[in-house]
Amino acid sequence: MHTHIMDIQEALNALAPTVADEEEIANITAKLKSQERAADHVTLPCLLSDWANCAADVNNPSWTVDDYTNDLCGRDLLDVAENLASDGLRSRLRTLLAEADREFLEGTVEDKEARLSNYFRVGTGWWWNRVPRDSEW
Repeated sequence: MHTHIMDIQEALNALAPTVADEEEIANITAKLKSQERAADHVTLPCLLSDWANCAADVNNPSWTVDDYTNDLCGRDLLDVAENLASDGLRSRLRTLLAEADREFLEGTVEDKEARLSNYFRVGTGWWWNRVPRDSEW
């Protein structure tokens, strides 16, 4: 597994090589907060960093089901952001997401028994049908 930890600044640099990109990211972040009711502290680079770090550390034994489902909700927001993005930003976001998604898939297994639904309202993204390989919940 890759296990690279991405910080927020690294995510911003990867997503926004220009000032115009930074403005677009700010606009998307504002829409996520207003339309999707994302928390005030949420930004697109923060979501990307959190998802990459979730994927890299998905089998952390200290994680609770609440920690895990919080990250899955963040992946939902990234999916919305991808749909709001211009072609150039969407392409960069997809590239970064593909790497994290691949790593997430490697560290998880299909949730055949729908265990997550015992704890949380399961979303529609494919990531909601996965649980960490080593989870005890």
